[in-house]
Amino acid sequence: MPYGSINNMEKAFSHCQVRVGQIVNIIDSHATNDGKLKVTGFPIKFSDTKPSIELVPRFWANIQTKSITKL
Repeated sequence: MPYGSINNMEKAFSHCQVRVGQIVNIIDSHATNDGKLKVTGFPIKFSDTKPSIELVPRFWANIQTKSITKL
């Protein structure tokens, strides 16, 4: 039976395999105070294809603001 330590989120995301495997990406976002947003990366990577993030995730505040202004 495989077993291992149970990590909290901070410990899990600071692990060396997460940094080397680029599991967490930092993207520009106007929804945060510092303009940076950490998002999880791509679970599968191919040798000839470099994955990239093309769109910033939508936030509910943006959607609600647009909906309210239409009313």
